[in-house]
Amino acid sequence: MPTIEDKELRDLFRIESAEHLQNIDAGLLKLEKNPADKQLLEDVFRDSHSLKGSARMLGLLNIQNLAHEIEDTLGKARENPETLDVSSIAQQLKKLDLIRGMVAEAVGDAPPSNQDATNKIDLAEEEIKVKPTEPDNTLAPQAEERRPEPSVKTPEKITVVEKVAEKVEVTPHVEVTSPSNDSLAKPQEFHIDTLRVDAKKLDALLLQTSELLINKRKLESFYSALLVLTDKLGANIQGSSNYSASLNAIHEELENKSFKFSTDLTELDGITQQIESSIYGLRLLPISTLLDMYPRMVHDLAAELKKEIEFSVIGGDAVADKRIIEEMKAPLMHLLRNSIDHGIESPEQRLAAGKPSKGQISIKVSQEADALVIYVEDDGRGLDFEAIKERALKQKIHTKSELENMKEDQLKQLIFSPGFSTSQMITDISGRGVGLKVVTAGVEKLQGTISIDSVANKGMSVKLRLPVSLISSRVMMVQEEGKLFAIPFDHIKLTVRLDASKLTHVEDRDYIYHNEQPIQFQRLRDIFQLPQSAKNNSKLDEEKFNAVIVELGASSFAIGISELTTIQDVVIKPPPAPLKRINNVLGFTLLETGVVCTVLNVVDIQRHMQKTARSSAKVAAETKSNAKKVILLAEDSITTRIQEKRILESAGYEVVAAIDGLDAWNKLSTKKFDAIVSDIMMPNISGLELLEKVRSSEATKEIPVVLVTSLSSDKDRKKGLDLGANAYISKPEFDQTLLLECLNRLI
Repeated sequence: MPTIEDKELRDLFRIESAEHLQNIDAGLLKLEKNPADKQLLEDVFRDSHSLKGSARMLGLLNIQNLAHEIEDTLGKARENPETLDVSSIAQQLKKLDLIRGMVAEAVGDAPPSNQDATNKIDLAEEEIKVKPTEPDNTLAPQAEERRPEPSVKTPEKITVVEKVAEKVEVTPHVEVTSPSNDSLAKPQEFHIDTLRVDAKKLDALLLQTSELLINKRKLESFYSALLVLTDKLGANIQGSSNYSASLNAIHEELENKSFKFSTDLTELDGITQQIESSIYGLRLLPISTLLDMYPRMVHDLAAELKKEIEFSVIGGDAVADKRIIEEMKAPLMHLLRNSIDHGIESPEQRLAAGKPSKGQISIKVSQEADALVIYVEDDGRGLDFEAIKERALKQKIHTKSELENMKEDQLKQLIFSPGFSTSQMITDISGRGVGLKVVTAGVEKLQGTISIDSVANKGMSVKLRLPVSLISSRVMMVQEEGKLFAIPFDHIKLTVRLDASKLTHVEDRDYIYHNEQPIQFQRLRDIFQLPQSAKNNSKLDEEKFNAVIVELGASSFAIGISELTTIQDVVIKPPPAPLKRINNVLGFTLLETGVVCTVLNVVDIQRHMQKTARSSAKVAAETKSNAKKVILLAEDSITTRIQEKRILESAGYEVVAAIDGLDAWNKLSTKKFDAIVSDIMMPNISGLELLEKVRSSEATKEIPVVLVTSLSSDKDRKKGLDLGANAYISKPEFDQTLLLECLNRLI
């Protein structure tokens, strides 16, 4: 097979042929189930025809001939769909595999082989001779058949989508305006509206944008410092008669420059956001770019294992960053192989269990405001927890007593342990215990999370939650023993201000209680073995600290922090070479002050705690929970919610936070509350609507309700009290003493 010499044509054919082959592959699998689908048949026929034409133009006769055979088979099926049976489709799929190998040779991705496609090719049960291409009379009159094709064509439409390749393909669109017969006509207009961009250059541009964000924050910090100095100078000038007029002029000039600086910063912020948004938009590709690879794999593997499987994809039109598509190829492949081999039973086993002989596997994709969520689901046998315990015991991951005390959520996480597999036989499909480790590594690399839901003999669902943006990440900045750390904000459930005396200590482990459930706790300084400073050498039971509760999947744990600082967007960079990985460290970020901040790897910390975790039931049986009054806090502003929550928890209340009135109403049915503190202006259900619901329900009508709101007029206050509020506190006059005294009186 000759190699295409022209680099541009070679790159274009690599991408274009990949699209056509993928479309034909997917289409044939669908036609196997529904050969009478005329529109689908037309689409696959058109892709075969286009592939044949592209190969012919480049002189790739072997590819042209095989593509023509597929086209010919599909052409016959257009007249008689019954000719396209399972055997026929299997033959076409094998031809596609041959074409893929030839394309790889033609574009230089594989060394030339000795196989000559013009000879007889063994295709399973029969030999098929490659036929020469017949003239396509639908394209031109007979007299024009041998007319040389023009060197430049203006196609009506070219659509090229990169299949997780090294190029981001942006289709050239050329407009040519033909001149009229007028000898004074203008020259032909020639417009190139779009260009092809090397993806590596786009990645470099993304990195530069990240650096721009960091430098913008440095300027913002510098501007804040400049304002402080300007104000100090102005205060000194006003407070003294000894300053000269020249200093007054300098102060005025500083104020003018500060104003101009502020204006420029605002413009820079807008430009930076536009650049960030534009680059991110260029990197977005439909998730179908990735998912279209799997139907053939599922089809072939199911046939190899003699299983009947129906595979479906939902939400393929969702878009994702190019890097997410690249990084998730292997994890999704391993999850599907796991479902096929371990999850779906044989037809005989399924029938014996009262199930249809054909198993169901699906990939479902949905987009949320801040995440891309992918579900890989099957209706197979589900997880065998006894087999998991047996394997974990054999591999000495846990002791027998530890395994007996584990909850199902903890047992689920064991399957992601390195080298873990319940398969009794090692094959080329499974048994090595590396597949699910690849899944966790891929998800962690993208700062995502993974969780499992399984029901015995009903099936299993694996949920992957991945960030939308890979340019910057939102983190909570914290301080411990004088050092700055950052915790990924997406994983933070809530923060609690506690006295150390509230810690429960059981067998060398600490726990805190939240919603009447013990949560394992560890100080951040102990996780990183930081030396304790002299000012923090007081006894443990005399300390106050913040507990950041982190939620990963179905499990939670708490990290003790001395000080919470701010929430901000940062650019996370991996550990510097030659380091590839640091335990408990996701990466580093450079702050505007020039300080390097460590970003915590909460997945690592979770694993460390799970190794020594005990069941909630056992911890609860060995300790006594201090009875606390429980407050339901409804507030849609996260800043206000966190502040009010801290105030209430510092006063000894247990607080359940709700993000709006509807969330609060739903939470009222989950447990008994001693009081409700609510804002009024909230989405979905306002505070007044919530109050009406509370007062009209027998179960909740006696609960004291305190409205804390920015609506401070007498009319607003009267309306709230008329509806049954026990107290009305306006935010302009709000102070924590008033709120606490009010609750103390009402409860």
